[in-house]
Amino acid sequence: MKKRLYHKIVKDLFLDNKDLIFNTMSNTGYDFKKNYPESMLDDFNSFGFRCDNFIDTHNEKHILFMGCSETQGSNHGLDEAWAYILYKKIKEKESVSGYYNIASIGDGITMQILKLMQYVDNFGVPDEIYFLIPETYRTILYSHKPTADTKNSFFLSNIREDQNNFTDAEFVNAHGNSVICLRLLESFCSASNTKLFWSTWFGDEEDIFKEYEFKNFISLDIKNMELNIEKIFEQHEDKTKSVKYNLTKNDGHKGLVFHRYWAEKFYEARENEKNNKKS
Repeated sequence: MKKRLYHKIVKDLFLDNKDLIFNTMSNTGYDFKKNYPESMLDDFNSFGFRCDNFIDTHNEKHILFMGCSETQGSNHGLDEAWAYILYKKIKEKESVSGYYNIASIGDGITMQILKLMQYVDNFGVPDEIYFLIPETYRTILYSHKPTADTKNSFFLSNIREDQNNFTDAEFVNAHGNSVICLRLLESFCSASNTKLFWSTWFGDEEDIFKEYEFKNFISLDIKNMELNIEKIFEQHEDKTKSVKYNLTKNDGHKGLVFHRYWAEKFYEARENEKNNKKS
């Protein structure tokens, strides 16, 4: 790469096309509409996020959800997505300013935190953040071929899907960068007096995060869930739906049982934090 070319590339991404980072549809080049029937498209706000329209003045508790397609609720009705389930449960007892969710299909940790910073700049610092992360090796990669939506040369890629094209070093770097970003997120939330609750739906990495001793990581106890899936299924299933619907969506996303379970675990962590603070 020619000297200083990297500066132009990054400038293109963060300045000339800064709005694209914050726009789900333009940013990924992915037609999110194909994951939803026509009846669900009204769930999306003016930025393309599946939530209420953003506001810059919050007179009630300001809660934000972050993540990938699982948190967006891909191929789910909104009432079946873990973030909205949790939001409704919190809303039963407390006044909240609205349902705000910047999760996007395909996003990794780095891109979600970039979107968080833009959200904060425009709509304020949330009182609480709930972040369900995907695999840490989703990352932002450089491409020599500009897309139709932007003249810059960056694109999003989940390198797991095409791992034969990537070296071990690139996998390690992607994981390391994600871990660094999560450390910075925890520091930002601590300095901003924002309560942060984050976890992963990717069971292969749950034990790794326990070893890293993050302050705000909560365990969804995925291995225990897998061992006790029959009991958990009975607790969270929708008896009007098929077993397959409850466990896995047609597009491979997790089913309703998982989303209800995740919402329950996040809510438990929130209640435990409140009780610990009182004591």
